[in-house]
Amino acid sequence: MSLKPLNKYGFTAYCQKRYVVYDYDNKSITILKYFNHALGHLLDLFSNDSNEKNDWNKDIWYDILNLHYDNTTLERLYEKYQNKYALSKFMASNPRILGRLSEFNKNKDYKNQFKPRNFCIIGFSNVINPNTGKLIKPLTPFVKPSRHAVFSDFVDYNDDSRQKLNGKQYWKLFWDAFLEYLNHPESKFDGGIGILQRKHVRITSIVHIGKESNRLDESELFGLDDSSYEIYHDDSRIDEKFRKIAPKILELKPKDVKKFRISKQTLWNVKEKIKNQQIKKISNRIKICLIQLVC
Repeated sequence: MSLKPLNKYGFTAYCQKRYVVYDYDNKSITILKYFNHALGHLLDLFSNDSNEKNDWNKDIWYDILNLHYDNTTLERLYEKYQNKYALSKFMASNPRILGRLSEFNKNKDYKNQFKPRNFCIIGFSNVINPNTGKLIKPLTPFVKPSRHAVFSDFVDYNDDSRQKLNGKQYWKLFWDAFLEYLNHPESKFDGGIGILQRKHVRITSIVHIGKESNRLDESELFGLDDSSYEIYHDDSRIDEKFRKIAPKILELKPKDVKKFRISKQTLWNVKEKIKNQQIKKISNRIKICLIQLVC
């Protein structure tokens, strides 16, 4: 946590994209502005899923500041958060998610089945699934209130077996997330407390990174798998990959490349260059987009 004076009583505390601007006067804290980076994807810890919106992220910052100024203790905060869980809400539009949740449709009429674009609840876990060797990622249809999800059946997003599990020990407590948030190291500045010095950045190389930008929301919740992104270290690797998939690109239609904002004319030009063995004349941006689409 870093504190930087703003005026006689004002300070800003920040860590990467996480910051809060506040006044501190005679042990009284008034938050003026804050940012909920790394917490914004979590559901309200105290909500009963009513229409009323609680500013719970602001309460988190009050707890952090009160802890910094010794107005509270970790023990008190643990009592506050010990029965809260880190949960996220996500719209199920990915075939992999829908396939996992199809287990909840057995012996149910269509009205009560889980359908595409319905919401689901994703949890976080510190438990390894012995069948996959990966962390268990609890996944279950959305319920109200959302905190009741930890007492319901769920499936492991990372397990192809679709076996249902049950038990709140598989769900990560918010307290663990809070400690990670509190102790996350500052990587853009040198120092710990006080006015920090910005680190200097020296560019040593430039690489092309693809794939993950197409599903950032999902990557944040489910993590990156082996197919989530690929780093292209040099132009020759891009060309090598592109040549392997060239036959598939020749079969593409304008509607297939529309989401990458590749026009019908551009696609036609690419196909002509492939046929004439002029792949090097195709821009790397177009190559990477088509690689992402076909692979």
